[in-house]
Formats: sequence, structure tokens, C-alpha cells
Amino acid sequence: MLPKEYGFKLHDENVTVRKVLDESAEFEDGFLLKDLSELPLAEFKRVWEASMKGSLNAPSSLNMDEQMRSVEVELGHDYKKSCMIAYENGAPIGVIMPHIEPGTSEEGRLFYFGIIPGERGKGKSRLLHRQALGILKRDFKASYYIGSTGHNNLPMLKTFERNGCTVIERNKVFKRKV
Repeated sequence: MLPKEYGFKLHDENVTVRKVLDESAEFEDGFLLKDLSELPLAEFKRVWEASMKGSLNAPSSLNMDEQMRSVEVELGHDYKKSCMIAYENGAPIGVIMPHIEPGTSEEGRLFYFGIIPGERGKGKSRLLHRQALGILKRDFKASYYIGSTGHNNLPMLKTFERNGCTVIERNKVFKRKV
């Protein structure tokens, strides 16, 4: 542990998982997905923000505009095809942001994955996550997936487990007030 006199505090503990995306993996197309080429930016930001409400992960220190800028910078000019809202019966249920990790050619990641509060606890997370894994394999040509969540996010950890992901590491995250 880092001494308190240096101003560091434990922020969270991240759990990282991995899954091979091979031909035997089962994927589903259960929800209608629209990306930023089909959506107004304001709609995407509204649903993304809603999906973060009540999250069991540590909150971001960035506001929504800063987070969108972070997506643009990290994912590059094609970021719009990664920013997707999932719909069921015409209503948004969550957000997924599949992409290939910059600097790699086959590592699939989800920049963000979240279900809006009113849709949680209904088994939709497992289905949407499985659909996102299929998109990583089919559309982004990923051969494997790396995901992570906070250790307190038991529903997401359960989703990883149910979709065949294996825990590969746990890391404590410290932050310092400046």
C-alpha cells in the first residue's frame, strides 16, 4: 500500500477477464443496435449518462463531454461506429462501445458497457454482452476479448462468468488528490 502521507487513496480494484473469440463461441443478435452514424450525439450522450447512473464501478472524474472526447482520442476517426445504443421494443436499454484496442490488431475491448437502471436485473446484461462479443468477432475481427470491471460490480462479474470469460488479473487502483 502507498502511504497516506503521499496523498494516495484506494479508488477501486479492477478485475480483468479474457475470452477467446473462436468459431465455437455462441453469439446472439438480440437487440437493435444503432451507432453514432444513425443517432444524434445528444441522444447517445443522454443514454450513456443514464447507463452510468447507479453503476457499481467507481465514478469517472470526467464530465460527459470530456468522456466523449476521450472516446474520440483513444479510438480515432472511426469512433462513431463503436458508440452504440441497444434498443428493445423501440426503447433504449443500454450502451456498448466495441473496438479493437489501439496498438493491437486482434484484441477486442468494450470502451464502455452499461445497462440503464430500469433495465438492470432482467438478464439483459448477459445477452447484450454476448451480442457485443459477437460484434467484436464478426465486425471488428477480434480473436479475443479483454474486459474489466470494478471488484464491487458483482452483476458484471457474473455476466463475464456466464459468457465464458476467465479472470486473468486483479489490480488495485489508487488516486491522489492534487
